[in-house]
Amino acid sequence: MVRLEQRLKEDITVELAYNREKAGQLVYAPQATAVLFGGDPNTLIPNPNGSANPIANPNVGDMYVESRWVGDRGKTENEVLRGTVGWQLDLGRFGKHTLAGMGEHGILRAFRYPQIEILVDRAGIPIGNAALPENAANFLFRRQYITPGNYDTYYGGSPTESFTFTRNGKTYHSTFIDGSVAGGEIERTMDTLLAATQSSFFDSRFIFAGGVRWDNIRFDQYGSSRVSPTHPDVLAGRRVANTLVFTDKVDSSTSFKPVTSTLGGVYPVAKTFSVFYNHGTNNSQPPLNARVLPDETLPPPFDGKSDDYGFMVNLLDGKFFVRGTAFEASQEKNG
Repeated sequence: MVRLEQRLKEDITVELAYNREKAGQLVYAPQATAVLFGGDPNTLIPNPNGSANPIANPNVGDMYVESRWVGDRGKTENEVLRGTVGWQLDLGRFGKHTLAGMGEHGILRAFRYPQIEILVDRAGIPIGNAALPENAANFLFRRQYITPGNYDTYYGGSPTESFTFTRNGKTYHSTFIDGSVAGGEIERTMDTLLAATQSSFFDSRFIFAGGVRWDNIRFDQYGSSRVSPTHPDVLAGRRVANTLVFTDKVDSSTSFKPVTSTLGGVYPVAKTFSVFYNHGTNNSQPPLNARVLPDETLPPPFDGKSDDYGFMVNLLDGKFFVRGTAFEASQEKNG
């Protein structure tokens, strides 16, 4: 973050700030954070090499913990340029005012992939369904046989434990792939203007506060496709062919121009007793993981309003203070 602040005059201050943030996550956990605890009654099991002749089960009668591991991969980048100005203004009998203004331009880019663990051969071809790597035919379930009483063995396998096996002449291992684009990839561009004041009148007997904010927001939703078998990353062994991926093409754009405001004041009825009231409107961005049919666009943003009012009692030179507040809030639009 870089920030530059300059006082132009005794009562005017400006600030210019630039901020850039980048964060990523990669988390592995059992699917639905659930594991299966069971026992193995099978005296025979299918031959791992793929032949039709079963083999004796070396773990018959043993207890086990089993799970299917999944991942959550994502990244967020946020870049903001902001300018602000503050102004102290004394207009005599027309009040004293503390004025503030802000202009901001920001771009947020975020994507998220749910990941799954599958089995692939040395060429990166899935074991069961090469055209749809995320298909259940390619899933890997990890089973950990336990030693009763040894609690170090009570876990549903671990994705950090690597292995290989040979089946029908091919050697397989596990890997994680991006199994869905349900998490979405969004770019949000937002331009904001804001103006606010805190003003006092009648020798500071009445305090007024107000502000208004204008936003111009655009959400760009990126499309998706599958990685071609001829993609350089596939040929180099870094990716599995036909896995899902977001593209650089924007499939849909949704724009909003909300206006929000606040307006309120404090009035001292007596030296030790004051009343206050404030009315405000609010707006928040739409959920990024929801779509509205038939065009599958983002829903409109939520907006609402609120009113709060009450009284304040100040006794013994501020040593005893009581505040009572009532408020009403409503959601005007919920998408």
